[in-house]
Formats: sequence, C-alpha cells, structure tokens
Amino acid sequence: MDKPERNILSGDGFSRRTPTTSGKLAETLQRAILAGQYPIGTALPSERDLTVDYDVSRTTVREALRILAADGLVEVLRGRNGGSFVCAPSHKAATRSLYFLINDKMFRFVDLLAAREAIEPVAASQAAVFRDETDIKILKKLCQDCEDAVEDLEVFVGLNLAWHKAVVDASKNLLFKAFIESISLPVREVTDLQLFGLDTRKAVVRAHWKIFAAIEEGNPETARRRMARHTSAYGEEVEAMHMPSSEKGGREKTTKIVAASSKKKPSKSRRKR
Repeated sequence: MDKPERNILSGDGFSRRTPTTSGKLAETLQRAILAGQYPIGTALPSERDLTVDYDVSRTTVREALRILAADGLVEVLRGRNGGSFVCAPSHKAATRSLYFLINDKMFRFVDLLAAREAIEPVAASQAAVFRDETDIKILKKLCQDCEDAVEDLEVFVGLNLAWHKAVVDASKNLLFKAFIESISLPVREVTDLQLFGLDTRKAVVRAHWKIFAAIEEGNPETARRRMARHTSAYGEEVEAMHMPSSEKGGREKTTKIVAASSKKKPSKSRRKR
C-alpha cells in the first residue's frame, strides 16, 4: 500500500488558526483515509512506523491519532491486537472531507455558489417545516445582529454567513449542514467585499427578515421562493464580475445583489414579534 505524501507542513488547516504539527499530521492521514489508501476496517501504520515515516515525535503521532479518533475516523484499540482502525466517516469527518476537497481548489468559486443556490432554497423550505423555537430565536437574533452591524463590513460578512448556516441548521438536514459548514470558510475567504456596498448590505438585511418571516410562519413555499431570489441574485453578480468583458455585452456592474425582495423594510412590529 502506498504511503500518503509526507508533505505535512504544507497542508491547509480547517480554521484560520495555525495548525500544530500533530494537526497537520492528522490532516495528512485523514486525506489518505478519505482517498481510500486505508479502507474502512484496516489499521493505520503503527505509532513507531508513523514516527519514522513522518519524522515526528511519538507524542505528535499520538495526538494526531487522538484528533482522528475525536473526528470519528479511527478507533484506537489497546492491547496485543490493538492499533488505530479506520471507521466509517462521521458527520464531522464528512464535513471536513468536503472542506479539504473544496480547499484543494478542485472547484471554482462560481461552482460553489451554484451548488449553494440549489441547496439553500430547499433548506429554507425544510426550515419552515422543521424549525423549533430555538431555531426561531437564533434566526431572529441573527437578523437583528445583521441589521445592527450593517455599517461594519467585516462584522456584517461574518454575521451574514452565520445567518445562512442557521437557516440550514433549522432545516434539520444533515447533508445540507455538512455542505454549508464545509464551504463557509472558503466562501468568506474569497468573498469580494466590493460586492457588499452599504446599499447591498441593507438589501441583504431586508431579504433576511422576509425569509425569516416565512420560516417563522411555517410557509415552506414562500421561504423557498424568497431564498431562491436571495441566493441567485448574488450568484448572478459574481458571475458578472468574473465573466470576460467580451461576454458582458458592455453591461456595467450593478449593486443589486442579494436583494431578493422588495426594498420595503419589514415593519418594526414584524421584527419584534
């Protein structure tokens, strides 16, 4: 069986924090597992072999295996017949594998947006059916937080992504949740902040409140339709910015993205229900 690449110091982390050596080794082994180099039920190399293969300490190897076990990718058994055995990927591991796939630049940003446009309207529809009181409270707070932060671009971008993740969480669809969680960081890192002018951010806030109202009222079709307009408008703007000028037909850039609904702001009575 081929050994995974030893280039553990160049792997991309799953968060903005600088990965530790054990974290990098865990990511390298995870990539090997997800690539099928170590099938489910088989054992990883011994701690001693991993120490030699990757030129790291035994402590680093043990910590890396602990990380994999915490993610549900391996089960560590002690004793004479022990070892680290590969398990079927958990939800958390599946989310990380999607992240690695995306972060390895196998997809274009516009492709991610297209997938998001296909998933989020259905997620909003399911959220209108399956949301609970906790979901309603979280979504309402994030709607208000986005409105309060509309003047602060950096804060707003983070809250906007948190709002979209909260909608998917409310859908109770674990497949959708894994996908959205895996793309959130890459999307934020490559988001063109030029697309988020103040007028656009205000339009986003209005769209959020309208989608929230449909979810709160338990109206799946309205939630789906409003989310579809919301996400497709952003995707169209991104495509326009990345399209060669010869294909734009001389069209100027617009700032209409993610408006997704009328510009009339929901009444305070609706927002404070």
